[in-house]
Amino acid sequence: MMKIAYVAHMNTSPEDGVVKKVIDHVRQWEKAGHVVQLFLVSRTGVVCDALKPLNPRVYISTRHYHALGRLTIMGMHISQWRPDIVYGRVGMFLPYMLFLPRKTPFVIEVNGNQLVEYKVTETQRAYAYFVRTRNLMLRRAAGFVCVAHYLDDLYRPYQKPTVVISNGIDLAKYQVLPVSSETKPHLIYVGSHQAWQGIEQMFALARRFPDWHFDLVGINGEGLEIPPNVICYGFKPFKEYVSLMARAHVAIGALATSVRGTPESSLLKVREYLANGLPIILPAPDTDFIEPVSFIYKSSSEFNSEDNYVGLSNFVQVWMGQRVPRESIMHIDAGKKEASRLAFFEQVLRPAL
Repeated sequence: MMKIAYVAHMNTSPEDGVVKKVIDHVRQWEKAGHVVQLFLVSRTGVVCDALKPLNPRVYISTRHYHALGRLTIMGMHISQWRPDIVYGRVGMFLPYMLFLPRKTPFVIEVNGNQLVEYKVTETQRAYAYFVRTRNLMLRRAAGFVCVAHYLDDLYRPYQKPTVVISNGIDLAKYQVLPVSSETKPHLIYVGSHQAWQGIEQMFALARRFPDWHFDLVGINGEGLEIPPNVICYGFKPFKEYVSLMARAHVAIGALATSVRGTPESSLLKVREYLANGLPIILPAPDTDFIEPVSFIYKSSSEFNSEDNYVGLSNFVQVWMGQRVPRESIMHIDAGKKEASRLAFFEQVLRPAL
């Protein structure tokens, strides 16, 4: 049995893909017989209902100096809990990291190329802070869990244990949806309006195929020139957008991942699409499907090009009467992924025993 302190810098409300992922981690680790305490760094302190049963300890982090005291106390609380290992879904270096127990391994989950990504998502001042303090965090790390192979290549030079474990999903929570009864192509996107999601590419696709219908969940549409065949819904929980998934023939992943410097992706939304039986449009390989599969369309040229549109149209037509069979995606199940993660924890712990 391990005592695992799980630290996550995240938006704690609403119940998005990251929240679902964190919950799956905790439940799988507990199912395997381990004790887990969740320590969350949140901008607001508001916690969605889905997280509350996990009894997380929540620490508000703002860009003001008085947040430093709270985050210092967080490190002390983690030490007082006396974990065997600390696992961090982290971004920026924060003061609590200086107060983690010295002999306790700190394993960092790497979800992207932050040196590229933060140039787009953060202010110039925040990015400068990240660059100056990044090595403080990396030196403290005992190992890295990378969600994609290209990240493994970036972190191997630190000469610390590193493993690739792509994002998974608890397949038992989902069922393959019946084939849509819609007679015209329906496509769905579930996510947010960040630069790498490629909302403009989706709009261009909608203009090119005016007979297709697009449902965009997580996009409020404010200030956007929305094509007439696109509906933007804003945020919805799964129980409210699953009916839109049932109408859809094909789902859309992030279409501009190159903005994040990602030649390969392991998107949470893609796993949820597949768990519901939806084939997917992606611009780059998925970590779990590096080799071509019939239910993932990967553009072979510039996404918004006529050559790509021809192949894409054929893909949509083929999948209008089908769903992705569950047996084709069993390797993305969270149970298998978390068994591998726990085995890595034990590997990192051995030198400390």
